[in-house]
Amino acid sequence: MKRIVLVFAGCLMALSLVMASCAKGTTTSTTSTTTQATSTTATATTTMAAQGKWWGKFGEPQYGGKITKATSSLPTTFDPANFISSGTTGFFDMMFTWDRTVDRNEYPFKTNVVPQKYVKGSLAETWEWKDPQTLILHLRKDVHFQNKPPANGRKLTAQDVEFHYDRMMGTGSGFTQRNVFSGGLLTAVQKVTALDDYTVQAKFVTASPLRNWNALANPGPQNEIENPETVKQYGPVVSDWRYAIGTGPFILTDWVTGSSMTLSRYPNYWGHDERYPENQLPYVDTFRVLSIPDLSTMAAALRTGKIDVMTGVSWEQTKQLADADPDLLKAEMPVNAYAVELRVDKDPFKDIKVRKALDLAIDREEMAKTYWGGTVDGKPAALFSPYTKGYAWPYDEWPQQLKDEYGYNPERAKELLAEAGYPKGFKTNIVVSNVETDQDLVQIIQTYFKAINVDMEIRTMESVAFQSFVTAAKQDQMDFRNWWAMFAPVDVPLGLFYSKDRTTTPPIVVDANYDALVDEFRKVDSEDEAQRIAREAEKRALEQHWTVGLFPLVNYNIWQPWLKGYSGELIFIFQEYWNWKQLWVDQDLKKSMGY
Repeated sequence: MKRIVLVFAGCLMALSLVMASCAKGTTTSTTSTTTQATSTTATATTTMAAQGKWWGKFGEPQYGGKITKATSSLPTTFDPANFISSGTTGFFDMMFTWDRTVDRNEYPFKTNVVPQKYVKGSLAETWEWKDPQTLILHLRKDVHFQNKPPANGRKLTAQDVEFHYDRMMGTGSGFTQRNVFSGGLLTAVQKVTALDDYTVQAKFVTASPLRNWNALANPGPQNEIENPETVKQYGPVVSDWRYAIGTGPFILTDWVTGSSMTLSRYPNYWGHDERYPENQLPYVDTFRVLSIPDLSTMAAALRTGKIDVMTGVSWEQTKQLADADPDLLKAEMPVNAYAVELRVDKDPFKDIKVRKALDLAIDREEMAKTYWGGTVDGKPAALFSPYTKGYAWPYDEWPQQLKDEYGYNPERAKELLAEAGYPKGFKTNIVVSNVETDQDLVQIIQTYFKAINVDMEIRTMESVAFQSFVTAAKQDQMDFRNWWAMFAPVDVPLGLFYSKDRTTTPPIVVDANYDALVDEFRKVDSEDEAQRIAREAEKRALEQHWTVGLFPLVNYNIWQPWLKGYSGELIFIFQEYWNWKQLWVDQDLKKSMGY
C-alpha cells in the first residue's frame, strides 16, 4: 500500500527528473547491486556484436517464450488519461525513452531520475529548440498504430500527438478542461501543435528550457500517445480491454477480470534493440500479468517458476526467498525515507535548537541495524535518494559539523532544549495515517523523544482524511510520512516542499535563501547548473533541520536466472518506465533447471 501511495503521489506531481538532449557522455561510476548465486548452468553464447560490450553477459537474445509478472491488482482502464488505474504496459510509446546501451555501472537506472545525457528519442526522432519557449520535434515516419479497429494499423502522425496533449491539457481537439492527472510538469506546456504530418511544435509558458524539456521527456503515462479514433468512438476513458490500442510492442489479447491479462507480441512493431540493431522488438511472444494480492502466494509463485519476476520485495521476504532458492537473482531498489515533518512556523519548532535536538535524539544507525536488519546503513539524506546521482548531496561529502548534528547524542539534545528555554522538555503531538504509517516505527521515535523529555502524543487518522488534513497543513505540531529522500525530480522538492509557491508542505517554511534557489533553478538551461542548485537546496534544508528525516530505505526486485536483458533497473508493471520489450527468456536454461 505504501508503494501504491508513493506511485500515486509520484504520478500526480509528475515526479520525474530533468532529462534533455540525446548527446552521450560519461558520469561517475557506481557499484552494481545486482547479485547472482553460483550456478552450474552453462553461459549463453554471445554474438559478435556483443563481444566487448557490457551486455554480452546476458548471452544471445532469443525470440519466443513467455514472461509472467504478478501484481497485487489489475487495472480497470487502458488509457493514459486515467493512468492511476490504467494498465498501459506495452500498449503505448512515449516521445522519449532511456538509452539502454548505457552500462549499469555508469548509471543504474534505478529511479525515474535520469540525467539528460542518458535520454534518447522514441517517437521523436530528432528535435531542436527554436527559442527557449519553443521546441520542435520531428517524428519517426515508420510508426504505426496496432492493427485493430478503429486504428487498423494506420501511421502515427503529428496530429495524433497534438490530440493527446489537447486531451491532457484541455487545449483543443474538442477538449476544454484539463485532465485531472495532467498536473505537475505538464503545466509548463502551453500548447502542442502539429505543423505538418510529422512535425510537432511545443510552446511553453515560460522561458525555462530545462524544465520545459522535462515536461515532455518525463517517462510517464501523461506522455504516452493513444489512438484518437478509439477515444472518439468508445468514450472519454477507454475501459474495455478490446480497445486498448497504441503504437507499442505488445497487443492485449486476453483479459480475465480480477485474474489475468495477456499481451502478445505485435509483429509489426517499429522498434529495434539498440544493443542489437538488427533485432526487431519485442523478443517474447507473450507477456502475462497475474493478479496475486497475497505476497506470500506471490513469493511461492516465484519459487516454483510460475512467475519470472517480483518487484518491491521487503528485505525479510527477500531473505526467505534467497534461503529457499539461491539461484534467484536480486537487485536492491531505493525506497523513500520516513520523516517527522515539523510546523516550523509554530512554537516550539520555530527555534532551530529544538529542531536540532530532535535530530540528535534519533539513533539512525541502530535503527538501521535492528529494525531494518542491516539492509541499509542509516545515513541520513535530505530531498533526494543517494541514487539520484548528481542531484543528491551525498552524506559522505557533508562537513563533519553537519554529520555531528545528525548523529545520536541525547545529552547534547537535552542541552539544546535547555538553551531554547525547555530544560524539562515539552509536550507535543504527531498526526499519522492508520494505513501508510508504520505504527511500530512511530512508537520507536516516540521512545527516542521521550528520552530527551519530549512527550509526543500519537494521533492516528484514517488514511484519506490524513492526506487531506496534512495537505491543508491543519496539524498544529508534527506529522509523519514516508516521502522524503525520495527518488523524485528536482522540481518537486524545490518547488513544493519548502518554497514560497509550495502546495503540499506541512513544514511552513519562510526562507528567502531557499526561495532564491527555486527561482534560480527554474531559469537554468544546463543540467550541471540544475544539479548544483539541487545540492545547494539540500544543504540549506539540512542545515535548517526543517524535518526530522530518518534515512533512505530499500526493497528488492527478484527474478529468475532465465530472464535475460534485465540488470536490476526500475520496472513497474504499468506505466512502463522500463520496457519489457527488450527482455527475453533463455528457454534452454529454464528447461535445464526443470521448469
